[in-house]
Amino acid sequence: MNPYTFHKVQQAYFARSQYEPVKPYESGDSLFQWPGNRYFQGFKADIPLLRETLTPPPQTQDYPAMTLADQIFGHQKREQRVSVKHLMNLLYERSSLHYRHLRDIDDRLMDCHSRLSIARDLSPIRADLEQVNLERLIVALEKDRRKEELGFWKDGKDLREGLFEHAMEYGATARRARMLSGLEDENA
Repeated sequence: MNPYTFHKVQQAYFARSQYEPVKPYESGDSLFQWPGNRYFQGFKADIPLLRETLTPPPQTQDYPAMTLADQIFGHQKREQRVSVKHLMNLLYERSSLHYRHLRDIDDRLMDCHSRLSIARDLSPIRADLEQVNLERLIVALEKDRRKEELGFWKDGKDLREGLFEHAMEYGATARRARMLSGLEDENA
């Protein structure tokens, strides 16, 4: 196939498609560069958290004003805070995906119900093949809706449990750091 023709076909496809073409990487740090398609859009909220995790904590000789509590618990608090934010991002991403799926299923259900109503009005006496197929499709869509709701509950349950576990660990670490900083203030 002529490469110029392929390029024109590709442009025509992406002009009508819901997906964006994969764009080349931009300049800068290659670790945080992602193709410009919608799959990686959900990761944008986690990029600052990943950067924060990968940057080393400040050294004590560079920051002499750092307290003993920060030196002991600072890195642990930072990691736990990042993991809590990451779990919150995952929960948000899963819930937005859930609502998009439900909206799509509900739109298709409304379309099927309206088409079934029109088909019944046109031929009220006999149930033809189109009506039977529409009723089957409605049952399948309602089953998909229940399956999506159950899947969202299961995924959300796991994410919420992890979120609360990490939040409790972060709270405990923050309390220990406050207690140690309180002891430093009394000894000073």
